[in-house]
Amino acid sequence: MVKTALIYPPISDPTSGYHSLCCLAGYARQFGFEDIDIIDSNIDSWLYTVAPEQIGRTMQYINERTAQLQALEQPTPIEQMELFYALKVQDMNFVEALPAALHTFRHETEFFDYRMYTSAVETVMLWMDALSLKGFPGQFKGFSLATTGFFNIFSSLDMRDTRITEVISQPFTDYFRNELIPGIIIGDYSLVGISITYVAQIPFALSMAQHIRRSCPEIRIIFGGTPVSDYWKYILNKTDFYAVFDSADACIIGEGESALVSILQALKHNKPLPASPNIALHPRYQAVPDTSALEIKYEDICSFPAPEYSKLPWEKYLSPFPFIYYSPSRGCYWNRCTFCDYGLNTDSPTSPWRQYPLDKIMEDLRTLAVTYKYIYFSVDVLSPALLLKLAAAILEEGLDMERRSGWRNTGRLNAVICCIKADVPPSRSDLNPATNGY
Repeated sequence: MVKTALIYPPISDPTSGYHSLCCLAGYARQFGFEDIDIIDSNIDSWLYTVAPEQIGRTMQYINERTAQLQALEQPTPIEQMELFYALKVQDMNFVEALPAALHTFRHETEFFDYRMYTSAVETVMLWMDALSLKGFPGQFKGFSLATTGFFNIFSSLDMRDTRITEVISQPFTDYFRNELIPGIIIGDYSLVGISITYVAQIPFALSMAQHIRRSCPEIRIIFGGTPVSDYWKYILNKTDFYAVFDSADACIIGEGESALVSILQALKHNKPLPASPNIALHPRYQAVPDTSALEIKYEDICSFPAPEYSKLPWEKYLSPFPFIYYSPSRGCYWNRCTFCDYGLNTDSPTSPWRQYPLDKIMEDLRTLAVTYKYIYFSVDVLSPALLLKLAAAILEEGLDMERRSGWRNTGRLNAVICCIKADVPPSRSDLNPATNGY
């Protein structure tokens, strides 16, 4: 048996679970690999910090540090910045304000009360400022990381420097040690996969993997996700790639469904990790290291089952209702805009364009709408012709669901929106811009 933990790392949207790991788990299940747990450490790690005892420890540290900084006769610029953020949050009663904010996010009436909602958002944003004092002061920009300041999350030199990634991750280190690692040990997993969707997650994912590696050296660790593929695509020296992702046994470059199944099948039969398409093995697993060539495979997405959303901890998210991301297409039929790059290791900006047929989309929506009323179409491009047919089919069938989309307006989208009412799901753009539609 191959027990697998798929982990979504900090720090990202706290209003819903991302669907990348749900897609992987659903796909692997077709091949008999059902013993897969999804650990959303993004929400778990943040909720860990807002437990009353953790709030108390954080504020005690801030108060003590504030006194030290105020006693300095000539504080350095960095110390002055630290003092700025410390004074900003010092008088906040987070022990009462944070539980109230969580209640607002999860309560239907309060969530849609703009006054209560904005107050809750301000409380949470101040708490992120407070948490930053355990790392680099001011490092958080909401539920993301600053792109300027003490470190450069786009720099392989910074991200391979464990001194930097450990400081960035310090707000969640206690969670790694006290909850994540013990859970992995109790779970008796053979494989841990860490999926990185956004660049801001890289330092936390790297630090997390280092903690897992030190505590559970026998576990195989793999990385995947868009930023990992970006690194592989653009880094000039592939040796530097493995220096960044040194804790990994392998990295999945590009789409991960078939690659994950190949790894699971190898572990099931006690074989070495395979040199299969989309799998970049760490040089320590290659008799003759070859970091120049990697075969890339693009999936037949029309063969995919519906994602395994039930594995997400829906009761934990900062939303009054569960809402899911649904992707009925991949890539882009333009595939030439230089500003748009998903790093899927081709000479073009993103992967080849593929989309589900209408029948499959409707079949998935019928299944999903039974459990999830709010469905967010998280896509790059759907053809206008398909959108019009989809709008008509949804109206004809009368599916009980609310829709919103992140697709690109190609000029004919207005006609579709007139057919599909784009109701706002239980996410708020002022809490996390990633939930905005276009």
